[in-house]
Amino acid sequence: MIARRNALIISTVYIVLFIGGLILIPSMIIILLFGALGLALISLSFIIWIFITIYKGKIIPEINSLIIGIGFITYLIFMIFYPFSIYILKNIPIHGDGIGGLIMETVSLISFMIIIIGFKTKASY
Repeated sequence: MIARRNALIISTVYIVLFIGGLILIPSMIIILLFGALGLALISLSFIIWIFITIYKGKIIPEINSLIIGIGFITYLIFMIFYPFSIYILKNIPIHGDGIGGLIMETVSLISFMIIIIGFKTKASY
């Protein structure tokens, strides 16, 4: 019962932050530049919280939700650094694309591999 109440509270906070983020952003340029990243950060933070809660509550033993949470955390961290790496390393061309994009896409693939490993392995509890 407590877990359902906590999930309801977190879901409500998520929805309020999502709608508030859409309402409070003053201009369309800021929405285009930062809105998508901000909404993605909120969404990924919610997904990370769900998988860590599943691990703490020992709810689903068929998957290793701790590894899945770690995979999403690495994806979130490198998604934050993605625009900066593209901007900083854009002058080093590799077949028409910057090395920053190549590095970050490789790290994204590694993050997704961690998430898939978490879905394939069973929890140790």
